Amino acid sequence: MKPTRNTIFCHGCQRTKMLFETKAKADNFIRFNSEGIQEENGKAPVRSYYCGICGGYHVTSNPSATEGEKMDSRDRQRVENFTRQKREREEAKALAKAVSDRLDRIKTLLRFGRMDEAEDLLDVCYLDLEEIDNYPLTAYSKLPSLRRRVEKAKELLIQVREVLGLPEQEQHAFISQLPRDRNRFSLFNILRHNLRMRRMESLLQQAEALLDEGKTDVAAQIINKCKQLVVNIAATDKNETTKDANTRIREMELRIKLLAEKETVNICKSEVSTKTTGDERITEKHVHETTDVRPKKMARSKEYVSTILLLINKLEQIQKAYGEGDYDNCESLVEIVSFILDDLDPRDENVKTVTDQLDKWKQRLGMTS
Repeated sequence: MKPTRNTIFCHGCQRTKMLFETKAKADNFIRFNSEGIQEENGKAPVRSYYCGICGGYHVTSNPSATEGEKMDSRDRQRVENFTRQKREREEAKALAKAVSDRLDRIKTLLRFGRMDEAEDLLDVCYLDLEEIDNYPLTAYSKLPSLRRRVEKAKELLIQVREVLGLPEQEQHAFISQLPRDRNRFSLFNILRHNLRMRRMESLLQQAEALLDEGKTDVAAQIINKCKQLVVNIAATDKNETTKDANTRIREMELRIKLLAEKETVNICKSEVSTKTTGDERITEKHVHETTDVRPKKMARSKEYVSTILLLINKLEQIQKAYGEGDYDNCESLVEIVSFILDDLDPRDENVKTVTDQLDKWKQRLGMTS
């Protein structure tokens, strides 16, 4: 009878063969079916052998073990060739993938004006191309296309370096005249992004200088412009540069708040000094109605009372901001309270109470070291 079950195309002998999981099953097939196969085909299987390509056992009508060894050797060679070719393809593809990823990284570096890093990566891309070129053509057939991409990246780097070396006014003129076609889109994007980054850095430096001079109103206006610029940049690129800019913006906004609070405290002190003729005490009931923070010892002057009540008000604002999930505002308010407490006597019972409450907020917000 002709074999009709467990058939598979064997790449070793290049024809359909029966495949058995074990040698015992192959030998049993010969024992019980060889006579019927002999009558039908004129020849019958006489021995079994392991096929490394199919990963199982075949049966054959060739009785020669020597001939079988030649076939086994042929199959082993084919397996080795197949394994080598597969490994070469995987290695070549991995190198090509690394080159492709580097090309994307080069564009990102160019967008932020990091020319030297981009040039270093481009050199590595050329080294990888040489290594891929050493593999057989069958290993990676898209090498010419990948090489063209690397050459385009080199051309782009040269163009960006040349334009950014021009005076800023000429850069703006070049970008405004640049065609928006497909071939120039990357160049236009990169150059525009570089100008935005430089503008952002310039605004940040201006705001910091104005804060050093105490000009908070003008600094706040420039910070708002800078925040909008950061939003535009982050719409296309969210990386460490924009994170650093946001951190600097938050720090300057906090400085503005601190300066405003300090001014408020100074105004309170000034008003108290002009209106107060003698020491007045704050009652425990008044403080209790204002907050849950209950000072154990009463204060002496209205200046002192105004400062303590201001701190209590800030603690209430922290509580409200925390309930609304505005954790950035919470941290800013904590910094403000810490700033005001620095000017007070830490031995005072009321100051201790506020400090204890503030420490609890710092722990809750993860601000403790």
